[in-house]
Amino acid sequence: MIVKLKNARDTLLELLIQVDLTRDQRDELVHNLKSVSSLEERITDIEHKNYATRGQLKRQLDRIHSQFISTFRTYIVFYERAT
Repeated sequence: MIVKLKNARDTLLELLIQVDLTRDQRDELVHNLKSVSSLEERITDIEHKNYATRGQLKRQLDRIHSQFISTFRTYIVFYERAT
């Protein structure tokens, strides 16, 4: 999952640099980047926890996955509006 997040972040950064965006579009893109970054941090936190049970880890990863899907859907809407 962390690889997918890094790929999503890289794609968003490329858009930020390469595409001519309005101020609102740029703000929306930055918001999406912050969401992806936050998810990366949460995964890193989970990797370093020694005391979580398998069930706790599964629930945390399921929540992160749901948030990633939500961020990705927001990204799709953004991209459709930008083009």
